[in-house]
Amino acid sequence: MRTFRSGSSASNRWRLALGTLMAAMALTLALAANAVAAPSDPFKGVWTSTDTDGSHQTLSFGGSGDTRKVHYFDDGASACGWPDIIATATLVGDATVSGSSANVDVAGQCNGTGGPLSANVTYTYDANANTLIDSFGVIWSR
Repeated sequence: MRTFRSGSSASNRWRLALGTLMAAMALTLALAANAVAAPSDPFKGVWTSTDTDGSHQTLSFGGSGDTRKVHYFDDGASACGWPDIIATATLVGDATVSGSSANVDVAGQCNGTGGPLSANVTYTYDANANTLIDSFGVIWSR
């Protein structure tokens, strides 16, 4: 059996390899934390919120550039009769992004009744909180 002394070249190689591995892990963690803290595209992805009427909403932005595709779903749309009846709504459309704001035009319907719906809403990205705030004052999170 071979015994390594602290001054041996094998022991030094082991320490160097371990130090390199730890430095690489620290760099990977720092890069991952930075990616979460500062998204390169603050709008892209799926957002959720509680509507002013208490229902749950989902909003998603797709694509890139100044014009995006948007999908909105409300699991209890007051414009469709909620809370008196179970009434969901789905709207799709486009967003025009400029800096930290997105102006969204969507159209769709009340699911079940087919009643038409449309909306124009502005969403502003808050980088400090990583949230969106819409023109109704509702806060959206990921």
